[in-house]
Amino acid sequence: MNTGIWALINFIVLAGTIVYFAKKPIGNALAQRREAIAEALRLADANRKAAEEALAEQKRLLADSEKELAKIQINAKAMADALAMDLSAQAEAEAKRIAESARYQIGIDKQAALSDLRREISRLAFEEAERKIRAELNPDRQHQMFADFKERVGERSLAVK
Repeated sequence: MNTGIWALINFIVLAGTIVYFAKKPIGNALAQRREAIAEALRLADANRKAAEEALAEQKRLLADSEKELAKIQINAKAMADALAMDLSAQAEAEAKRIAESARYQIGIDKQAALSDLRREISRLAFEEAERKIRAELNPDRQHQMFADFKERVGERSLAVK
């Protein structure tokens, strides 16, 4: 048992010596570690706050962008509506111009057709009159008409003197 006591005494002396000599370096190492962890926590907190601020800024920018997009959409719709109205007005004006031009051309064509019709009617009338006159004017009838004409002219020439 002697060896067991000596072993225990040796262990206590060795543990005491280790504690005596290692206490200060281990304490310093633990203090440094504690400070490093505290510093890391401070940095993490500062980074978290910076990230939150950046997130808030990004949210604000996103909201501003959405407002700007809404304004752009409203302006684009207004411009599209104005363009549609302008195109509609132009199309209406063009349709009126085309209709007026068509009416004018129809009037010209109508006058030309009436003129052609009158010419054709006159030609046909002359042809019919010529045909009737040729049918009625045989040589006896011509002599009779000439005699009647001479009589009338003769009567007038006597009346003029």
